Amino acid sequence: MNMFVRSPYKEKRISEISSTDGRVRVLGTVVETGEVDLVIADETGQISCFVKDPILLQDIRPGSVIRVFGFPVGMGETKLQIDIIQKMDGLNVQLYREVRQEISRFEEGLEW
Repeated sequence: MNMFVRSPYKEKRISEISSTDGRVRVLGTVVETGEVDLVIADETGQISCFVKDPILLQDIRPGSVIRVFGFPVGMGETKLQIDIIQKMDGLNVQLYREVRQEISRFEEGLEW
């Protein structure tokens, strides 16, 4: 087994994220931005995020739909340290959520 293989980013809603999670990916709308941080929201809540490289936030504006890939940090309020930001403007978020829900139902019915 290759010891350099990273674990995948598991899709989560903001309310499902805990500080004990590993890598996660979250789809949400940008509420506010700073130089190295931003707040995103989905229908379940909001979460503060930060980046090590401010260039990742270069084209991100409030109201933008994005998917972030990162991992939770913090003991009190959980925040996300972002590795990747994917702009998702133009995505039909409702349809995306419905498809993800159907995929989850399908996967639950499979026996691996």
